[in-house]
Amino acid sequence: MIPRSIESINIEGEDFFSFPIDAAIEHSPKIATGFFVPLGPKKKVRIEVEGNVAGKLKVYREKGLKNILLARSDYDRFLKRAKTGLTIFFFQDLGDKNKTLTEVEIFKLLRNCVSYLGMTSEVCKICEPIIKQTISFLKTSGQLGPLFKLYNKNCQEQFIFHIFRSYLSIALAQALNWPPHLYEKFAQVNLICDLQLTKEDYESYYMNLDDPSKWTQAYREHPKMMVSLLERHHGHNIGREVIKGIDQHEEHPNGKGFPYGMSAASFDQMTAIILTSKLLTKKLLESEFSYQERKQFIDDFVMNEINSKHFKNTNNALYTIMNLGDNIDSNI
Repeated sequence: MIPRSIESINIEGEDFFSFPIDAAIEHSPKIATGFFVPLGPKKKVRIEVEGNVAGKLKVYREKGLKNILLARSDYDRFLKRAKTGLTIFFFQDLGDKNKTLTEVEIFKLLRNCVSYLGMTSEVCKICEPIIKQTISFLKTSGQLGPLFKLYNKNCQEQFIFHIFRSYLSIALAQALNWPPHLYEKFAQVNLICDLQLTKEDYESYYMNLDDPSKWTQAYREHPKMMVSLLERHHGHNIGREVIKGIDQHEEHPNGKGFPYGMSAASFDQMTAIILTSKLLTKKLLESEFSYQERKQFIDDFVMNEINSKHFKNTNNALYTIMNLGDNIDSNI
């Protein structure tokens, strides 16, 4: 978790955050820019991030340093990286962030997640075979296979998030009485939609959430780019509804999504499920989650993210899969 012992201090009119060096070593992969070493009450020297950050910090610890300093810009960048990585929520026990998880480890991780959220184990029994089948398809695809291999290697935390979104999508579809033969379509949308993105693309997004002009072109256009690839090479084995779901997976019910800025009234039920799964996963990764307070968590999520009459059925399904009964308090 993000250390709670970080203190804000002011040095010669500039704000800095005093960061315990043991915590800095633990979270060193998230220190992306640089840090300062205090030399006295009013002196400091900046250390740029190059090579082994943890190694540098350990050297300073051995010299007796107790805290490093992060400038506000460095701290903001650190915080965003920490809150969008695997150091929070149910991914905090992942261990070595540089380790590539096996498929067995990924599914074990997600089983724990599903249980922690309050969803039933039946969700995993239904979803795992479908997702494994989709992964097998991706691995053997002439066009998507190389993309999948690179994405799983270089962006595995994002890949895990997409698998989790598949769990949510399939569970919502089941709660809405969709026939089982359609569940695979949700797995395909969630596991294919971002395969052309890189770490740098995600970085541009997470560091500039409210400024699309600073996103990479690849991030801004990735729904359209993936649709174009699928239409050229996979029109025969990937359904039009899957391609449509990928085309719209970055939209938002409030009309501020991209690339089209569509409103909630424009979405069909499949897109509503896909967007609900995506937005809920994002909320979980940005927030503290308590099982005991999960109803309030879902209430707040529904009100702030998917508060539309066009999402009423999906909202009710969300309460169902979280074992919270009917959404009787909804004003939608």
